[in-house]
Amino acid sequence: MATYRLRGDSWQVQIRRSGHTPISRSFATRNDAEEWARRIESENTQDRPNSQDVNDGPTIGQLLDRYERDITPTKRSCDRERDKIRVIKRHAVSTISAVKLNSEAVARYRDERLQKVKPATVKRELAIIRHCIEIAMREWSLSITINPAIRIRLPRADNARDRRLTEAEYRRLMVALDNSKRWYMKPIVIVALETGMRRGEILSLEAKNVNLLDGIAHLPLTKNGKPRRVPLTQLAIDTLRPLISRPKLFPVSAPSVRQGWLNIANEADLVDFRLHDCRHEAISRFFEMGLSIPEVALISGHQSLAMLHRYTHLRPEKVGLKLRSLTSIQ
Repeated sequence: MATYRLRGDSWQVQIRRSGHTPISRSFATRNDAEEWARRIESENTQDRPNSQDVNDGPTIGQLLDRYERDITPTKRSCDRERDKIRVIKRHAVSTISAVKLNSEAVARYRDERLQKVKPATVKRELAIIRHCIEIAMREWSLSITINPAIRIRLPRADNARDRRLTEAEYRRLMVALDNSKRWYMKPIVIVALETGMRRGEILSLEAKNVNLLDGIAHLPLTKNGKPRRVPLTQLAIDTLRPLISRPKLFPVSAPSVRQGWLNIANEADLVDFRLHDCRHEAISRFFEMGLSIPEVALISGHQSLAMLHRYTHLRPEKVGLKLRSLTSIQ
């Protein structure tokens, strides 16, 4: 039987069953709490081998608690992973005993989440479940021999983007940046467009790692875990020079930059152009300038040609001009 309580800004639901440990979760709305309770009670009614028994060991939710405490802090994207873990723990799959978890339950989680969020998001959540169980099997003495999260089909996440800036959009963007009250937005956007660096890489820039004389920005830690030395264009050097007196060139938070970009994109009337698309734009421009694949990969830090290709969107018009400028082979 499910009982509901409003505690602060969240609804807490608790399910009690005779002979079993009570299970509870908190949700932002009562509707979410009731939906979760119905799923749990439906599984119990159908007598699925998914509910927790006192002798069944830890649930998936309990394993995720330990994973969040011991493993997540070692990752660069730990804050985002914590958010994803909280989402998983609100789902019925988190109440299932780890030794009773089967591929059907994981597939059901996948299918239910696909109704609410994009495939790429579901893939990342499934990766956490998969890795959590793998760690539990190898290091926490979880007594199962096959990870059920490995056996299911992953959703296909076709989220490649090909958005480029037009010349008119670029001009409007520069005007909006000049008018912005957030001083840091214009140098961040210019550096992104001139170097292809990610937002986090730009925000991590320190004066000791930027050599304006040689035109090199050293990134000690990047997304793939490897350091990178990024060549700077003259515009990037000129943009960073007034900021080099600070130990940290951009002492601002990622949420501040995110909100600043939303305001600027709206002011410049940029439709469906994200800050991260500046990286796509920069890499495409590098190829249009005539740089080779190794040269662009050195700048962008891509480890594979396939991933570099995903970020490259050449304009056919520019390719046509280049072709017409070449001497034809007779």
